[in-house]
Amino acid sequence: MKRAWWVGLVVVGLLSAVAHLPASLLDARLAAATEGRWRLASAKGTLWQGSGQLMYAGRQGEVLPMSTLAWRWQPAALRSLAMQWDIDADGQTGSLQLKAGSVALQNLQLQLPVAALTGFSSKWHSARLGGQLQLQLGQMAWQAGRVEGQAALAWVAASSPLSRIQPFGSYALDVQGLGEQVQLAMRTVQGPLQIQGQGRYDANGLQFAGTASSEPAQYEALKPVLLMLGKPDGPNSVAWRLN
Repeated sequence: MKRAWWVGLVVVGLLSAVAHLPASLLDARLAAATEGRWRLASAKGTLWQGSGQLMYAGRQGEVLPMSTLAWRWQPAALRSLAMQWDIDADGQTGSLQLKAGSVALQNLQLQLPVAALTGFSSKWHSARLGGQLQLQLGQMAWQAGRVEGQAALAWVAASSPLSRIQPFGSYALDVQGLGEQVQLAMRTVQGPLQIQGQGRYDANGLQFAGTASSEPAQYEALKPVLLMLGKPDGPNSVAWRLN
């Protein structure tokens, strides 16, 4: 009984110490994990309760705003041996839960600049792709190398100065975590440039391929963007692959 009392006292002491850690530590950790590309600017409060503005630093030094976040620790989760925070992102409330080597996110929505993804490809970057990315996490959980849950990434009002048609479409990437494999499906929501794709991510890496096409009458206006995406695979279509 005495031992349990001491363990409880130590746990309370640790929680109290963490409660006073400044929110700016999150910015430092995020910057270190992303080589300075992603930051949590204007971080206020503590790790227990605080707020900040997600930012993205581009290749040319441009700083692009993303979602505004606010978080509040929920002590009731300790009853199930978990640490949980309610997270408000642009007015929508979701949650983050840490428990026994697992991480779970639920009902989290983030606004991202397209530049946050085009930085992965010099070809995409040179095309100066525009529009808005919206990440919606319904419920995703990571534990011991396994991923479970669903998410969707929308690319709204996609544009590029390579095309005479602005914008040329809106698209959605559906993500399904199935344990050791994550399935990917890309589809066109609307627009003259049609993009479809199927793929997966697992222990062997990323395998993702598809096609992009347009109506014959619009092909010349969209041709530079189509050829940027992939290789010719018909009179008005290209095939693309990411791996």
